[in-house]
Amino acid sequence: MSEFLQQLVNGLTLGSVYAIVAMGFTLIFGVLQLIAFAQGGVYMLGSYAGILAVASVGTESKILAIIAAVLAAATVGALVNIGIDRVGYRPIRGSKRLMPLISGIGLYILIENAAGLIFGKQPKAYPALFPEDQFVIGPVVISLKQIIVVGIAFACMAGLYFVINRTGSGLAMRATAERPSAASLMGVNPEKVIIITFALAGALSGIAGVLVGTYIGVATPIMGFLIGLKAFAAAVIGGIGNIPGSLIGGLAIGVIEAMGAGYISSAWGDALVFGALVIVLLIKPEGLFGRRSVVKV
Repeated sequence: MSEFLQQLVNGLTLGSVYAIVAMGFTLIFGVLQLIAFAQGGVYMLGSYAGILAVASVGTESKILAIIAAVLAAATVGALVNIGIDRVGYRPIRGSKRLMPLISGIGLYILIENAAGLIFGKQPKAYPALFPEDQFVIGPVVISLKQIIVVGIAFACMAGLYFVINRTGSGLAMRATAERPSAASLMGVNPEKVIIITFALAGALSGIAGVLVGTYIGVATPIMGFLIGLKAFAAAVIGGIGNIPGSLIGGLAIGVIEAMGAGYISSAWGDALVFGALVIVLLIKPEGLFGRRSVVKV
């Protein structure tokens, strides 16, 4: 039982990070019906932005270093994601879904190789931003680092919920996602909504890059590929386009991976994650919380 609870804590920590990136996927899909595969690259650049920010402010004040890393990652993530839309998606807006997907894959490969040339292909040690204190609660050991990672992740989710449900920009995003033509008639500027959407998704991915970098202790140019796939899987399992569903999907993916790694081997963690994706798609193709779309002919 103690092993189960420990893996559950580890899985929820990892899953909270997957959920942040998954929300970026679902935001963009909700507004544009587009799978933004380059989100993994944005996440990776956010991780490196955090390293550079900490190097510039130093680590004498851990709180200042964490704030600088998070703000730098969010800013870089937002700007890079807006640039990705302008370069890779806007010119082919309105084309069939396969073209934006291929464009996104190409942009991800470009970002990954550019990062390898700039930062080097070897893993780069991440500065120790979080204390190494641990708490023993019954049979479970929870580190302060895990608490901070989950706390920041849930703060990001709460902030996104506020923006989507309590601001004019969020109302415009929801209107564009539901009825794009009607939203335009009501005075909503679709291009402005798209920019805000990509900025929010990029900021979330950038912050996730800092959280994972500090949690595992390194950053590499290839770190975005697998987490991008897992976050996409989380968004699909939860019901892509559904923000609460992305949260549940991300946490589920994290727990499945941790249980697989803990009870079988680390090599099985990824296999179980994508196995779960296949099972969900076979049983409920629209995802656990997705809505079945109806096409009138």
